[in-house]
Amino acid sequence: MKRGKKVFIGLLLLGIVMVSLGFVIGAEEEGELADTTPTDVTLTVSGSSSPPEIVFISDIGGALTDGAVPPASRNLVSDGIAVKTFEFYVWSDGGVAALPTGVDVTDANAFVVVRDKNAPNDERRSSDAGGVTCVRDRDAPAPAGSVGHVGEQVRVYSCGVPMQFYDDYGSATVMNWDVNATIKDIFAQPDNDTTSNTLAQPIRSTYFNRLDDSKMVPATGDLNFGTVAIQSNLNKQPNDVAGQYPLQIVNIGNSDVTPIEVTGYDIPGVTDSAKFVRATWFSMGSASPCSGTALVHNTLINSGLAKIIHSASANSDLRVCLREVQASATQQEYKTNQVSVPAAIQWTIDTTFVAA
Repeated sequence: MKRGKKVFIGLLLLGIVMVSLGFVIGAEEEGELADTTPTDVTLTVSGSSSPPEIVFISDIGGALTDGAVPPASRNLVSDGIAVKTFEFYVWSDGGVAALPTGVDVTDANAFVVVRDKNAPNDERRSSDAGGVTCVRDRDAPAPAGSVGHVGEQVRVYSCGVPMQFYDDYGSATVMNWDVNATIKDIFAQPDNDTTSNTLAQPIRSTYFNRLDDSKMVPATGDLNFGTVAIQSNLNKQPNDVAGQYPLQIVNIGNSDVTPIEVTGYDIPGVTDSAKFVRATWFSMGSASPCSGTALVHNTLINSGLAKIIHSASANSDLRVCLREVQASATQQEYKTNQVSVPAAIQWTIDTTFVAA
């Protein structure tokens, strides 16, 4: 009588990724051992015994070289944020399956830092407000120029970094920002520019274009001196009103603003336009305009305001003082924005931008 088959499994457990299990299936007769048929079983355990390696970091927009970045892609946005996209390529000895993807990619395990080489070494991160959390963009071969594993399958992450309007500018010969990346695999093993893995992390240097821009608050000034007497040593300013007066000159670029110049005009009377309040009766400055610089009719005059150095909140107040009203001005209203007079008599403020 034949008895049922027995399966004998031999298990060899090694600390390697590929494990081979050998077993025999035998038909056992009563009192004898049947011929055996060996069978191999192979399986792959997906895992990583070593930390991941960032092998390549792109320039703006995923460009593989700095020369491949379109010039306009280096522009910043006046008084705002410009999100710049960078890609980084990650290799793992556990394959791309050992790296986060989809909803598992978070600001904690994948991000880019763009760091200013100039003091005080400002940093912009893809996790900052206005940034874009990194995403697994694709899997692809590591490109030429990678620090290792060229041509091998890697995972590519794309991150949007919010650059501010006042961030330092550079040039093709002065790449003053470094781009670094951080990744953690699914086992929480990291690679970044401060972690000593097998390969030194690449560092991408880049730059942003110069941005010359300023604005005045309010956008159109309205200096209302009210009713004044004909007298010397009048020294009158408009009333302070938040957002209206004093005029505020704001640097909304990444260069510096100096000088700030004003062109004043003699102001004609509304009833008798042959009479004027003269530009020379006014003076200007920041804190003490009545002892400041006098205006001159139809002449660009330096206001004396200090240089406005680019920063998150770079501005300067401009105040105007009516120091006197001479008897040549008859009693009537005087206005620059009359319909019947040339628009050219409206006062103007000119800003000049200089290298930061």
